[in-house]
This record gives sequence, C-alpha cells and structure tokens, in this order.
Amino acid sequence: MGRSILQKIKPRSTFDLFSLIYALVLIHAEVLFGEFMVLPWLIKKHNIGLFKICCLQVYGAFLYFNVIGNMWKIMITNTSTVGKVLPTLLKPGWYYCTICESNSPPRAFHCSTCNKCILKRDHHCMFTGKCIGYFNHRHYLMLVVYTWLGAMFSIVMSSEFCWEMLGGFSFTNLLKFILPIFAFILGQLDLYTAIVAFLTLLATIFFALLTGLIIYHSKHVRYGIVTYERSHNIYLFDLGFKNNFRSVFGDKWYLAMIFPFFHTTLPGDGIEFQTKDTFERAKDLRETKVCRHYSTSEREFPRICCNLFLPSLELLTIVFYK
Repeated sequence: MGRSILQKIKPRSTFDLFSLIYALVLIHAEVLFGEFMVLPWLIKKHNIGLFKICCLQVYGAFLYFNVIGNMWKIMITNTSTVGKVLPTLLKPGWYYCTICESNSPPRAFHCSTCNKCILKRDHHCMFTGKCIGYFNHRHYLMLVVYTWLGAMFSIVMSSEFCWEMLGGFSFTNLLKFILPIFAFILGQLDLYTAIVAFLTLLATIFFALLTGLIIYHSKHVRYGIVTYERSHNIYLFDLGFKNNFRSVFGDKWYLAMIFPFFHTTLPGDGIEFQTKDTFERAKDLRETKVCRHYSTSEREFPRICCNLFLPSLELLTIVFYK
C-alpha cells in the first residue's frame, strides 16, 4: 500500500524531483525560521501576550495545512484518461493520441513528462511533478493562493527583525539584503544574519512571483479556459463566471477553498464539455418556455375571471328581478 502511494506521487523526471524537494525544504525552512527565530524575537521585543501568540500559531498552522494538503492532493489525484471508459470510434472534436494509442477527448493533451493524456490539461507543475487538469485544478489554485498568503505572513512577521539584524535601512544594508550570500562570503554579514536576510529575501521574491501567478490564473477561472486555449484565443467553453467558477471549485466551493481534503462535486466528468453556443441555446430555450407560460396565462386570465364571476352575476340578476 505504502509503496504504491510512493510510486504514485513520485515525480517522473529528475528535474521535477529536485523541484519538489526544493519546495518542501523552502516551506519548512520558512516555518522553522518563523517559529524559532522570528517569534521569540517578537515576544521579547514587543512583549506579545499569550492570546496573540495563539492567534499567530493557529493562522500559521492553517496556512501550512492548506499548502501541504493541496500539494498532496495534486500529487495523488488522477486527472488523466487512465481508467476512463473512452469510445473506440473517433467522435467530433476528439483526436487520436499515438503515444497512448487511444482516443483523447476535447481539451485533453498528452504530457511528455507524465506520459499520459491529461483531462482539461492546464500545464505541468514542476514543484509537484504532476500535471494540472480537470480534477486537481482547484488544488493547484489553492496551493498558489495559500503559498502567497504564507509568503505575505512571513514578510510581515520577519521584516522588522531582518532590518534590525542588518543594522537599519540604508543603501549598503539594502545591497546586503539583496545579496546576503555574497555579503557573507565577503565577511560583511555573519552566518546568522545572512540566513535571516536570505529567508526574508526568498519570501519577498516568491510573494512577488505568486502575485503575478494569481493574476495570470484568475483569467483562466474567469473565462473557463486553460493555458493552451488562452494562447490560441479559444473561448469556446466560457459559460459565464458563475459556471466557470463552479467547474473548478465544485458545488461546495466555500468549503473546498479552506479545506483541501473536502470532496466537492464538479459539474462534469472531464470528458464531455458544454460549449458556449449550446449553453446559450439551452438558456434561450428555457427563457422561451417561461415566456410562453406567462403569455398563455395572460390570454386565459379573462376567461378564468368570467368562469369565476359569471355564476355570481347570474344569481344576483335572478334575485334582483324577483
């Protein structure tokens, strides 16, 4: 059981393996940096009370849980055509994958690294060693968002500590902050200060990079597209923001965004997709039926009134003339 899970999550390429190790080392280095270097300094410097310490710990644990949890879900979620029942006849919009030797549905592309056709493939993530597709797209986006929040949290918590260790803000100290390793080699910084500056610098760099990544991928969610479709200006599957959003995060999106292990039902199977044209035609058909219903009701309203009030009028006439 354990060996099968290990084989499932192990990256196929050496580059992906080192990228995954680098990401895990960096994440845990930042956690240890905050716990054993920054937090004791903040307690001593600002005399932080127990309640604030607990709040910081809970928030940090929440971020860590979501980062690691979403990484894990990306790696163990099968988002390929493996195990799917695919038709033997080539349907319209499908193509034949010569490597997988099977028909591949629309929006699925073959990944040379994973060596599989990925359903609604967005891209290959080197930091998890897996492709991002229909069933793990939500986890990738949440990984980016929570890593971004973690980088922000690290910057806010450690900036004052870092600049105090550097001796205050100045142009010389700014160069030491940007190039802490060279400053250490040249003897301008001791090892402890160089580590503090290096980890704060990494958090700042990743915060900037992840900000751009969030902006980039927000368009994918907004218009219901993937990277290939974006580069080729294909907006065939744009069903509006609400439907596009639910196609990524599912029906229980408010829970899926805060708990990576919560199962949320997606509106499709990753094989068949509703296009913008078919969606609009179905919408127009529903609106036409509603309009016809109200029009029929308006036409029948006088007849209904006559049927209701005519017997009463006849009775009154009989009584009056008697």
